[in-house]
Amino acid sequence: LDNSRLINLDFLNKKILDFKNTLELFNLDFDKVNHLFMEKNIGENKIFINYKDKYIDLAQLDHIILYLLIQKYCLKKEDKNLNILEIGAGFGNLARMILNEYNAKYFIIDLPEQLILQGYYLTLFFPNKKICFAENLPNLCLEEEHVKKYDIFLLPPSIKIQTNLKLNCVINSSSF
Repeated sequence: LDNSRLINLDFLNKKILDFKNTLELFNLDFDKVNHLFMEKNIGENKIFINYKDKYIDLAQLDHIILYLLIQKYCLKKEDKNLNILEIGAGFGNLARMILNEYNAKYFIIDLPEQLILQGYYLTLFFPNKKICFAENLPNLCLEEEHVKKYDIFLLPPSIKIQTNLKLNCVINSSSF
């Protein structure tokens, strides 16, 4: 699911040390963020470390730091009815972290091939959430009725938006 095939365990261990040092800037330690790591090795990643029944890999280290920055500067726990847009969401890992912690409608705009992967991944973690795919939108047009009906939106760049959607946070971490 990421570029872990390009690294080895020694490199991952070094990155974990860097990660722990970065956590100190947030006044956190590893055990305070352990709940953000996955409990399953989705994609059978070969380069990971298992810590307290969680799978730790390179992508998750970066996504947790990004999540902590978003949490610090963009989102508040008490916020209700959040609308979050992520452009280029990779396999959906950051979306998973945010949706686990916040009650939000989550919009992803990405390439069609990535949307398929995100749909698979997010369905595994959120089987009870309603996911809107492009084929659920007549004429590729997102309207208010769709926003009310679905929880997660996996949308291609060609989408037309016909609603006054207010966004609380827009994320683009590495797709541009």
